[in-house]
Order: sequence, then structure tokens, then C-alpha cells
Amino acid sequence: MIIGGFGFMEIILFVFFGLGGSIGAPLGMSPAPEDPMMAAIAPDECLAYTTWSGSIVPPADGNVTERWMAQPEITGAWQGLQTEYLEYCRKGTDPENAVFVEQALGVARHLLTHAVAIYITETTVTEFGPFEQLTGGAIVELGENPTEVMVPINSIVDFLIESNELQAESVTIDGRNFQTMMVPNAVENRFTWGLVDDHHFALTIGEGEMERLLTRTKTAPPQWLMSLRERLPVERVSSVSWIDGKKAVDLVMEAARQSGIEQQVEAIELLGLGQIRGIGMVTGLDTQGFLGRGHVMIQGKPSGLFGLVSDDPITSGMIARIPNDRMYTLAVAASPTRVFELIREVAATDDFSNDGFQSALNEFNESASLDLETDIINRLDENAFFYGSVNLANPSSGWVVGIGASGEMGLSDPLEKIVDLFREGAGEAFDLTESDVDGNTIYTYVDKNGWSGFGGASWALADGELLFSMDQSALRRHLRREPLANDALANDEWFSQVFTPPSGSTRGPVMISSLDLPQVLRLAVPLASPFTDEMVPEEFDFSIDDLPSLDVLTREMKPSLSAIYRTSDGFESIQRQTYPGGSPINLVPAISISALPAVVELARSAARTDSANRMKQMVLAMHMYHDAYKSLPPRFNKNEAGEPLLSWRVHILPFLGDHQELYESFHLDEPWDSDHNKSLIDKMPSEFMHPKMKLESGKTVYLAPQGTDSVMIEPKVSKTPPRGLTLEAIPDGTSQTAMVLEVSEENAVIWTQPSDYPWEENDQPVSGLYAGWKTGLNIAFCDGSVQFLSNEKVTRFFEALVKTNDGETVDLWNDR
Repeated sequence: MIIGGFGFMEIILFVFFGLGGSIGAPLGMSPAPEDPMMAAIAPDECLAYTTWSGSIVPPADGNVTERWMAQPEITGAWQGLQTEYLEYCRKGTDPENAVFVEQALGVARHLLTHAVAIYITETTVTEFGPFEQLTGGAIVELGENPTEVMVPINSIVDFLIESNELQAESVTIDGRNFQTMMVPNAVENRFTWGLVDDHHFALTIGEGEMERLLTRTKTAPPQWLMSLRERLPVERVSSVSWIDGKKAVDLVMEAARQSGIEQQVEAIELLGLGQIRGIGMVTGLDTQGFLGRGHVMIQGKPSGLFGLVSDDPITSGMIARIPNDRMYTLAVAASPTRVFELIREVAATDDFSNDGFQSALNEFNESASLDLETDIINRLDENAFFYGSVNLANPSSGWVVGIGASGEMGLSDPLEKIVDLFREGAGEAFDLTESDVDGNTIYTYVDKNGWSGFGGASWALADGELLFSMDQSALRRHLRREPLANDALANDEWFSQVFTPPSGSTRGPVMISSLDLPQVLRLAVPLASPFTDEMVPEEFDFSIDDLPSLDVLTREMKPSLSAIYRTSDGFESIQRQTYPGGSPINLVPAISISALPAVVELARSAARTDSANRMKQMVLAMHMYHDAYKSLPPRFNKNEAGEPLLSWRVHILPFLGDHQELYESFHLDEPWDSDHNKSLIDKMPSEFMHPKMKLESGKTVYLAPQGTDSVMIEPKVSKTPPRGLTLEAIPDGTSQTAMVLEVSEENAVIWTQPSDYPWEENDQPVSGLYAGWKTGLNIAFCDGSVQFLSNEKVTRFFEALVKTNDGETVDLWNDR
């Protein structure tokens, strides 16, 4: 059962081990002694590297995080959850795959509890994406009984090789035996795997990479890794990650360029992401509990997002009124002026966004008789905060946003103009009320048609702060609090640590965040309990009731603390919490790396939809042709001698967009390559241009199937407009018969040329179709639809799809 995009397992894991962590159940907790091999295999230069230590049973007398993990209720629930999940997977597995799934689950569990290191040395952006061809590897510590792990690993490898009809061969490298094979995909990659010693298994991708890995195992770790560990000291390390920021950003930008998203390239440059040179993370434990440290290295003067950060740090006085009973707090030292300028610059990268931004800004300035940027934004201080707690009865209440406004007097008149604007518009649609708190005025806007149930939007200019809230009472409480009172968050001993920079090379903090995990758990667990019957599959014998009690979950637990500090070469972060997990910055490598194929896939998906729409227009034009001439167009028209003249693509022009004039320009009684008709090739309509492939001018990959019983036949007589089959003369039905295909670049033809896709001449007909969508293919059918069918389905049913009367019914909609 899925609720809000999450299944039962995801919700359980989130509540139990996901909160505050970066990867769900924390890896390397409690950390076992470090395995030197994990650092040794790190390349001197690489795109990305991550490693986590093995796990040991948390000692009951360890630090507060280990004591929390060692509670019998915690360990018992976690073991029970794992056991039941494995059983659930077994129950849902086909009998023929049961052994494979059992082994895979066992290997996965080993990977989560033993030392692992993964790296990518380099990758190139191909037409199929940035990670289709790469060089990299991974190494796994096998534990005390290597054979117990290697047996299932070898079985899994054998299963994958056999099921994919691959062929591996044995090789000897540095005196040890390995297996290697080329894996064909969009781009071929060489995989090599085997034991590098008696206790470590390695897998590499790329020619010669296993040789290089073995060489590195005999040398000291690279300098960048040693420098990272020295810069971000953690007493007991559980994970280390690194990403080469320049290489990663260059990949994103190159992928964007190849996908035709130049606007994204410009946005990346404006946001300052091109300044990133490296991102490093180290997590683990110290005497206080969990500790995560990170470093973002940038080159040059901070710009874009990095340039928003103020040169002045946050002080306790800036957040003096925030109470320590809040659920979440965020404070940041940033320049409102620079934020506004960056928004304007990013909007300017797109004409539509820029026009909308400028239009809205001009309209507001004119209505309020002021200049928003000059009169308000430029007069605000370089610090802001956001804090509050969730109220289930009124989710928008309890939150307060504040921006420093030490130049309060200069802001009074511009803000009064905005208030006057609201006063003039008040009436049937909304009300504007005013209330006094210790001499300070709170203005409240209440939308009579929608927002009245939320208490309205309130704002005030008071005590050197410009304040906003969706809850007037929260604003009133904020104004009535004494600065730095005993219950102020800034006075809390645990929270006050963030005001002490972690090293002499850091300045700040420039950003602070704190999440009260005990409050979150007390809110989340009761909230989820009423829905357990719906969330839990009948076969799954585990529920929220099997989790530890709230008292156990929150025992000795303190709020999480995160802070970011400035350095001479970028920013450092530090995170402390009781709950085992990872620093938020640990998400950066995963997000950065996973975002690359996501960017390409997003562009690929948009291009795929665009291509499908073009194909649909062609088929609809053919239907209009059929309505006009009582038949579909044939593949071409011909002269009295029976010689082909012009393609069907020319003859549907009167029904395809606004191309009547182009159609009338052709000499229909001459071949496509006559002197006159050749002059029209470069005027190919955009409908025949592929959105992703870069082809020679005048070439198209939108071809009809050409072969026995295909729907696009050769004309029987010389006639203009030419006549082909009728829709009624398709025995298999229009929804079962292909009309237009996407073919590969090698099979592209001049759009006016009477040539299509002669599939019968190819031993493997589908090999000449377009492979750029990776997982499948767009096919336009005679009923006017365009279906994206999986590669497996296209291969299995191709002949049935391109023939009009094979008599086979194909289920196109199930298991695509």
C-alpha cells in the first residue's frame, strides 16, 4: 500500500532510522576499526569517492549515540524489521528466482555492515548520457569468513551472465585470477572482478582499471584524501566522501549542452556552481555523539549562491528572541540585495521568466508608488531567521520569519505605502487589521475566500526586525519575548556550540539550523499509527506497534545542530546530534552524481515527448489525407515509367502545419533529385527534424516500415495525389499496425527521397531503429496514437507490428 509516494517500508525506515540521517539506516555505525585497503584504492585523481567502515555492535557504555543504539528495544526492533523484510521478499519472489533473491539480499546485508569503497575516476558524456562509459571500481571487505560471501557473489554473477547471454573469460593480473568481460549496452564497458587478496573482493569498470587498482593497494593513500582527513578530523570515522566539483559541474554542463539545454548552462554559471573545486565529507563519532564535518572548496571570490553569504557571522544577539522549545530553526547571514539581484539575473536567462518578473515588479512598484529594490530590499540587514513548530490543527501557524532591519526608520515610510495599498483594496475579498503589542503594530491580511482559516498573513516592523508569520499569535509571542531570556535558544548550552568555529581557519557561523528530533518523533509516530492498517501489506508481519516506545526512541536525545562557516577557500560545515546519521552535506555527492543522469533523463524525456508529438502530427496528417482522398498516401508517387518520384512526406505537406505553399513549390512530376526539387531539400519542415539527433540538413529519421504487407505500399498507378491503402483494408486493425518509426542516424534519408526503412533486408530489423531513448522506442500507429514500447517488446513483436495482416494480436499496454 502506497501513501503519498511512500510505501510501508519507507515510512518505517524513515521514522526508525531515517530522521536526521543522510542514507536511512546509518552505514558504519558503530564504526569498526578502519580498513586501510579502503583508502589505498583511492585514485590520485577521481570524479567521486566514498567509503564507509564496517559496523560493530554498539557498546552500551559508549557515547550517547552508541548508548541509544545499544538499547535492547532498538536493536531488537531493528533485527526484527530486517528479518521480516527478508521474509517478505522471499514470499513475493517467483520460485525460479528465489535462490537468486536470497543470495542478493544476503550480499546487500553484507555490504551495509562491512567496509566498502567506491570510486569513479572519469566518465564521458555520450549521446546516451554521462555514465554510459566510465572508469571506476569498488572494493568490499569480506569479513572473517570470505567463502560465505564469495559463494553468493559468484552465484549472482553467474546468474546475471547467463540471463543476459554474456561471456566472461579468465585472466591473470599480478599473479591473481580474475574474470573479465565486455558488457554491451548503449556503450560497451569492460567489467573485471575477483579477489585482490584473501579478504577483499574488487570490481572495476574500464580497460586496465583492475591493474591500476592493484598497483594502488601497494602504495600510500593519495594526498587529497590525507589532506581531507586532516582538515576534517573525526575521532572514529564511519564514512568519507569526496567529489571533484569542477569535473562534476563540467559533466552537468556538457550533458546540458548535448541535450540542447543551453539555458541550464547559463543558470549554472550565474549560480556560481562553476566555482566549486571540491566537496569533502567525513562522518563518525566523538565523545559527544554523532559528528559530521564537510568542506566545499571554491575558487575565486564567491559569486552566485556563494556570493549571497554575508561577510559578517551570525551572533547570539541576532536570534535572541527564538525560544528553545521550537521544532525547527534556521538562521542565515545573507544579503537581501544580492538575493534580489541573483533572482533577477536567473530570470533574465529565460525571456518568458524575465518578462513575468519585470512585469510583476513594475506593477507592484507602480501600485505602491515606490521602488521595491531601492526603498526596501537594499535597506535590510544581512541576516535572517526562520523558526517554529508544527500545529496539526493549523499547519501554517507557529512559524516566524525575520529579517534584520536595523535601519528601521528608513523602512517605515515604504512599508506604510504598502499598508496603504492594502487598505485601499480591503473590502469584500479581504480584510486588513491592525493590532498593538507593546507599542509595535502588527498588520494582518485575511483572505475572506481562502486564508481566513489560517489566521491570515501578518507582518510587523519592530525592534530592528522585519517579521512575517501566517499566525498573528506567533508574531505576538515573538514581540513579547525578552531578548536572550533564560529560555532563549541562544542560551542553550548544547546550541551555543555553533558559535565557536571548529578550527582557526573558519569564520562564522554564517548559517545555523537545528531540528528537535524528539519533537518530530512524538509528532510522527502517533500521526502514522492510525494508518498502519492501510500501510502494511497483509504478508508483512511488522507494524509501527513493533517499534520501540517513544520514551526509548527519545531517550537522551538532543536536537540536531548544523552550522556552516566561511573559510579562505570556501565553506566548512559541522553537524552534531544524538541520533545516528550523516551530515546534510553528505547528501551532496549522492545528489550531484545522481543528478547528472537525472538531468540527461529529464532532457531525454522532454525530447522523447517532442519526438512523439511530431510523429503524431504526421499520422494525423495522413488521416486528413485519407479523409480528402479516401486512402492513405503510398510511400511515394511515380511517373508513367513506374519510377519513384517524391516521398509520402512531401504529399502530406498540405495537411501538416502551414506547409501548403512549400507543397505547391514542388514539381510533383519530377524526381526528388531533379534540379528544381533538390533546391527545396533544405526547406524541410521542423516536424521531420528529430529533437535530439544532429543530422545533415534535409535528413530525417522518421521513416515508414518498408516491406511485405507494410501499411505504406507502393502505388499501383501513376496518379497525383497518389493513392495507397484505405484504413479499412488493414486486417489487423489500426491500433495494431505501425505507420511511422524512429530509425537510427545511419538509416536517415533525405526527407523528399522515396526511401524508408527496409526492415526485411536486415537480419536484426530492430538494430536499425533509434536507440537514444535507451529503454524503448516511439512507434506511431495507424489509429493516430504514438506508443513508447520497451526494447524487449519491440524486439519480440516487431514483425507483427509492421505487417497489416499477420493475424497476431499484440498487447501493447501491459508490461511495457
